Amino acid sequence: TPALSRDADKFLAELGWREFSHALLFQRPDLPAANFRREFDGFPWRSDDAAYRAWTRGRTGYPLVDAGMRELWATGYMHN
Repeated sequence: TPALSRDADKFLAELGWREFSHALLFQRPDLPAANFRREFDGFPWRSDDAAYRAWTRGRTGYPLVDAGMRELWATGYMHN
């Protein structure tokens, strides 16, 4: 059936992403604690409570970030 075929295609795509992630971690075991691109190492991160609350509520002012957090609150799911 078409629905079953779509589900199988999605499953295979997710397996591909998993394998890609495994390969990245094999080549770069530092990735869980480091930036993928070194030029972001000096990025001025905010770590204050107000910034954290804004992020968790989807009110950072960055539309893509805010949409993801609002989706998570509304559905329990976030796009990847």
